Amino acid sequence: MKSISLNIILCLFFFQLVLAQGEPVNYKYDDDNNISLLDKKEATLYISSNSHIVNSRASLNLQLMGSNVQIQQIGNYNSVNSYLKSKIIDISVVQKGNNNEVLLDKQANSLNQKVIQLGNNNKIHDFALYTKYDVTMELIQKGNNQNIQNFGSNSISRDMKVIQSGTGASVIIINSSKQ
Repeated sequence: MKSISLNIILCLFFFQLVLAQGEPVNYKYDDDNNISLLDKKEATLYISSNSHIVNSRASLNLQLMGSNVQIQQIGNYNSVNSYLKSKIIDISVVQKGNNNEVLLDKQANSLNQKVIQLGNNNKIHDFALYTKYDVTMELIQKGNNQNIQNFGSNSISRDMKVIQSGTGASVIIINSSKQ
């Protein structure tokens, strides 16, 4: 009886290994895939990471074609939504706390950005569409109930660093450029 049970368990185990083998995926952008390769020069990345589980820890590390997106979340109900289109992408997001939110919607020659949220109920909304600049930016929030909204990019703001500390601060940055 033991040998029959052992044989059944081994068969089920190996059967699952055979089914786990797959074929290479041809990435194309649609509602079901999160990664899309347009051509060899330009990559579009869409990343949506929500941690809605109590005491969850999520870490995502994605690298492809000169692109590096790192998301580290420690806490509850943190979310990162990003749509990035660039030849070179280097994005780092760190969220330590609860109910933090990051929304990145950017399109530029190259993107190099660091986002840090330490605290609770912090929000960052960063939009820079159709810019011809290389964007390098740091957005840091240390505290609670802080808000940063950044719209656009120009030659003055492309190497910008914003640091918020304390409680209840809000910053709105509007960059306009004639291209």
